Amino acid sequence: MMKTSHIFTIVCIAGGLLTFTIAEAQLLKKIGKSITKKVEDRFEKEADKAMDKILGEDTGVPGSGASDDPLRELPPTVYDFTPGTTVIFEDDFNNDAVGSMARKWRSNGSGTIAAAEHGGAEQWFQLTSGNIYRIANLEELPENFTVEFDLITRCEDADKIYGGSFGLTRDNQTSGDGWNQSIAAVGFGWWSGNPVKFSSESGDKKSLGFPMKNYARRTMRVEIQITNGNWMKVYFDKYKILDTDMMYADSPKYFYITAPKPDGKYDRTYIDNVRISAL
Repeated sequence: MMKTSHIFTIVCIAGGLLTFTIAEAQLLKKIGKSITKKVEDRFEKEADKAMDKILGEDTGVPGSGASDDPLRELPPTVYDFTPGTTVIFEDDFNNDAVGSMARKWRSNGSGTIAAAEHGGAEQWFQLTSGNIYRIANLEELPENFTVEFDLITRCEDADKIYGGSFGLTRDNQTSGDGWNQSIAAVGFGWWSGNPVKFSSESGDKKSLGFPMKNYARRTMRVEIQITNGNWMKVYFDKYKILDTDMMYADSPKYFYITAPKPDGKYDRTYIDNVRISAL
């Protein structure tokens, strides 16, 4: 009888162990399936992202075609801007008095420091239509340098604002309109069909169809890169609009900007966060 009891006990233990082993195996199988699914989902997600980049649908790429991208009408381009490392000039206008002319700038007319629309301590420099703006006491720029600034516009009707420009001239005078004295310049407006134009002392450059109308009430970061004294790259909101020789290497270089000509009573153009740096 004792022997039978031992046998029964051994059978029960073996059965329990078998049941535990089966349950454990089923659990491991479920875990394995879960891991496999997560790996597959992750792989599929990364593959979709890679394909989006190939097809130009990645929203992180300028001109991606995404519905919220103001550059959706343009083909994707490479953003290869390299900012200068040694600051020559910098101005965020926050130390100027609201309602006054920017202290570090000169003009053939007037300009006004304005409080940013979103409040806080930030201030913008409002440009007056038809005036040219220069940086006061700016020395001749080096052979390799970058210029960066925010272009902020508030237009009632984008179809009625035109004629702004920025670029480089041989001197730092406030006479003239900038464009006609330039050695390299970019002309812009917002009305439909208005191309971005280029002025170059080294030869004619083809105009570019750019959707400026999408920036009628936006902030656009403008970046300019000059290398070897003659090669100029320009980026609008990280989209490269120019990459070619624009001037003679030995030409003196000074920065200027002019405001576009608005038609609406409440149209405004501002700049902010200006930085010029040597490469």
